[in-house]
Amino acid sequence: MYALGRGIPAVPVPSHDGVALGVLLSDALTATDTGRFAVVTDARRREFAFTVYEGLDDDGLPVRLSDAALSPRDELDDRLDALGARRLDASTVSAAMIALAAARALDAGRSLAGTEPLYLRSPDVVAAHAPKRVS
Repeated sequence: MYALGRGIPAVPVPSHDGVALGVLLSDALTATDTGRFAVVTDARRREFAFTVYEGLDDDGLPVRLSDAALSPRDELDDRLDALGARRLDASTVSAAMIALAAARALDAGRSLAGTEPLYLRSPDVVAAHAPKRVS
């Protein structure tokens, strides 16, 4: 891990938070009111992952209104409409925005995520079974 090698703290940042921070900072520069929005990423298997946000807090971090969740592709727009959130599809995540979110969280003494990786569904991989007995 890069942080361990450099002797600096490892600060977990959800990728959706990095995307949301970039959107909100860009909108602040153009005096645009983003309102409530959802960062949406393709989770494969005909599903999308999304997190809903609205504005920046006093620490300059995106205000997360929901935890990351999965939605079938056919249901996503209806779910976002019910939440009053505009859909923002993200195909990339800026490393600079992840680093900025981490720096702001560190400065504020906050944690944006737990130390364990977040998986929205169980893995496809299963442990190998015991070898078959050969007689």
